[in-house]
Amino acid sequence: QPAAFAAAVGELTQGASHVVLASAGSARPEVVKRFADLADVLAGEHEVTVALSPGDITQHARRGSVVVPVLVADGIFADRVRTAADAAGATTTAVLGDTPGFARTLVAEVTAAR
Repeated sequence: QPAAFAAAVGELTQGASHVVLASAGSARPEVVKRFADLADVLAGEHEVTVALSPGDITQHARRGSVVVPVLVADGIFADRVRTAADAAGATTTAVLGDTPGFARTLVAEVTAAR
């Protein structure tokens, strides 16, 4: 649920005026829609951009932006996200999958699905 994951992202982006949600992207329309829905939920507190590639990050992030790698684990793509954010003068948070908020949300989602 976008609202549940928005709480996890919100823990990482308090005080930010612009948030970039960085993901590896997907050819699956339902995945792209989930990111758009998450951005919509967060838009009440931040200006939000969805970036589906490092090039998107470079294009949309700026000094003062907070880039959130919406990934399950750290790795090569997260490194590329950080490099693109650094090039734009933006700050990068921890990978969402490595945060307590993500773990709580995932457990709640799995429990609710049973």
